[in-house]
Amino acid sequence: IVRLAAGISLEDGDAPVIEVIAPATAAGRFGDAPGDTNQSRVPFLPAEFLDITFAGEGDLAADIEFLPDGSEILVLNRETSNITRFDAATQTPLSSIQLSEPGLGFDVTGDGRAVVANYTADTASIVDLATGVETSVAVGDAPGWVEVSPDGSLAAVGCADSTIHVIDLATSTVARVIPTLGNAQITS
Repeated sequence: IVRLAAGISLEDGDAPVIEVIAPATAAGRFGDAPGDTNQSRVPFLPAEFLDITFAGEGDLAADIEFLPDGSEILVLNRETSNITRFDAATQTPLSSIQLSEPGLGFDVTGDGRAVVANYTADTASIVDLATGVETSVAVGDAPGWVEVSPDGSLAAVGCADSTIHVIDLATSTVARVIPTLGNAQITS
């Protein structure tokens, strides 16, 4: 999770401070450039790149999620249609799960499933992260984002046709469709 530190005004001429918060004890803080004399901020921490050149690596990362317990980082890769798994503590690659379609966004349930929005296929895939078994559910046109309910029973899938499809994860079926006033995509 990345958030702008509280109390920072972009109008006062100070550079914003970005605080990175992850599950468990992992945390980092990014501030002004090296040599900054403002002691109210932690000095800038340089970016660290992870080596992901292993069999099953991914290309064109589209989304990233932590497992709910914070033990793994999952990266959804659109170009290679896979999910790359990393150990969160050591940041080493663990494995890759091949998907049937290129995903654009996803979310993870507490019981170890990923729900992936398959933009070009107009489907959402429910993927068992332990086995790699994938179940596809037809949704609206061009799904792009997914949010799983806190109890893990439902997944909301936002589509470009101004609908949100709510999937019942116990039955892998669309429970209801919610029309929206405009495009239900989230982009950044």
